[in-house]
Amino acid sequence: MRTCLFSICFFLSVGSYAQTDTSSEAFFPHSVGNVWQYVIEGSVTPIATLTRDSVAGNSTFLFYNGDSIPAYSIDSALNVIYYPTVPHWRSLRYRLNANVFESWVSDTLSGGQVIIARVDSIFWGTLFGVPTQVKAIGFYYVQMVGDTVILFWRNEEYLAAGFGFFLSFYDPPWVPYEELVGCIIDGRRYGTLVSVRDEDISLMVPLSSRLYPCFPNPFNPSTTISYFLSESGRVNVTVYDILGRKVTALLDESQDTGFHFVRFQPENLPSGVYFVRLTVRSFTATTKIIYST
Repeated sequence: MRTCLFSICFFLSVGSYAQTDTSSEAFFPHSVGNVWQYVIEGSVTPIATLTRDSVAGNSTFLFYNGDSIPAYSIDSALNVIYYPTVPHWRSLRYRLNANVFESWVSDTLSGGQVIIARVDSIFWGTLFGVPTQVKAIGFYYVQMVGDTVILFWRNEEYLAAGFGFFLSFYDPPWVPYEELVGCIIDGRRYGTLVSVRDEDISLMVPLSSRLYPCFPNPFNPSTTISYFLSESGRVNVTVYDILGRKVTALLDESQDTGFHFVRFQPENLPSGVYFVRLTVRSFTATTKIIYST
């Protein structure tokens, strides 16, 4: 049995807390504007800000710190995929609906080594003074010894309802490898964001309107067009073919500032190159998409 010392403000507790959201989705909060900061092996990491999301199919793709490639996706079954756009690195990180001792194949390493993830325990505690429920998820190497499957422990990760990932342990000496020191969830601050000011966080949000690359692209059957509005106004999103002919007007309405998205699912259109044009007030931007049937 391992004994672990939690060095952040986390305490085991008993009883139940009806006021705490313990729905499965709460274990991976993913509202745009949320912020997390960690310490990894004693060094404070830069903040991670969820700057936008994009819906494609039954999944929501999550983009951090203004990156054009998503770091995670979460689908309607509450499966959390890590690096969803890089097939070689893609892994099923969490199954938020999983109960104690339920397991899944998380990753397959080079050489065919399989990593199994398992919910080792679910318990109550407090994080940053807030009562919350915690899922401890173990990751194990799988080896066959004769006809017997043997799991060899690799690391443990902890998810807290309302906060997400907050702690991990790897090999001996069983000290925290990565731990949450502060966050902003749905506008509320918890813990300490080291050397971070409000204006530093605001830098993660564009200062002017922006049209992002569509995702996925190439696409079939649909793609998501994401954009940020620095000011409110009447927004027009139109698709044109390669000859500049109007194919369809996806949107023509007034919208407030902030992140927005609209889906494009062609009907009776040939495969090929198309262009999406966003217009709001004096701002106009165009991006190329490829429809592959």
